[in-house]
Amino acid sequence: IEIDHAASDLVVKGVYGNLIVGTAASTTTFKSVESLEIQSVKGSLIVKDAEGDLSVEEVRGNATIREISGKITLDEVTGNINLRGYISNADMESSGNINAIVNLDTDGTYNLVAGGNCTFRTDTEFNGKVELTSGSGRISVRTPNQSEHLQEEKHMIHGSGPGKINLEAGANVNYSCRYTSDFDIEFEENFVENATNLVEDITSQVTDQID
Repeated sequence: IEIDHAASDLVVKGVYGNLIVGTAASTTTFKSVESLEIQSVKGSLIVKDAEGDLSVEEVRGNATIREISGKITLDEVTGNINLRGYISNADMESSGNINAIVNLDTDGTYNLVAGGNCTFRTDTEFNGKVELTSGSGRISVRTPNQSEHLQEEKHMIHGSGPGKINLEAGANVNYSCRYTSDFDIEFEENFVENATNLVEDITSQVTDQID
């Protein structure tokens, strides 16, 4: 299925097969679809429950992504990226913040690059390699074996598993891998809290509209 151009808001639900979109001029929403290839979204992008891959060249607003079974590729997002639910593999870049609360594949590869803050939280027992890079020299790490605030630009966690997480931020990096019963306890990070709270509030309001 191909959509060459959408001049206004675009909403697509319950479409299976490979969906190809050229240019969407405004807010674009996909729910319960298979695979997606999108060239350009001039507004914000919302994708929920995709069974295949998601590939997007450009989003000029925010991108909200939930429950993607295939690989996510977001080449260029002008606004913030918000990830929720299960994510198998991801490669994405945002000029704004990236905020991820996700479940992972233990052998997956996750490459997230943010111009602002990058916050990544999972309750999956991930034992792969983790590389954290902060342009501001402020990195926070919370795992069952480590809990500290680091004043450094780069930090490595050397795991024995096949998976890899790479988080890069122009500002602060907050990495939390807490596969214990206290995962839902609020992780207090003063230097990222104000930015991520606003993003989460907006994300909840928008995604609830397509439930």
